[in-house]
Amino acid sequence: MQPNGSPAGRIVPATLNAGGLIEILRRLFRQWHRRQTTRRQLARLNARELADIGCDPLLAEQEAAKPFWMA
Repeated sequence: MQPNGSPAGRIVPATLNAGGLIEILRRLFRQWHRRQTTRRQLARLNARELADIGCDPLLAEQEAAKPFWMA
């Protein structure tokens, strides 16, 4: 909890207007798009490329299989 009683890491501010909601949604969609793009790129890497970046092929496969909304 924050000193003001709000939960830590709160996504939606206590006072929210239409502009604030639009900005929150914009950020959320950007984050989802970035995850989807990154996971697609990860799925295209071969074993040698994964080794070059120090990534285990099994972990890369598991990460690439996650839906875009999952962190």
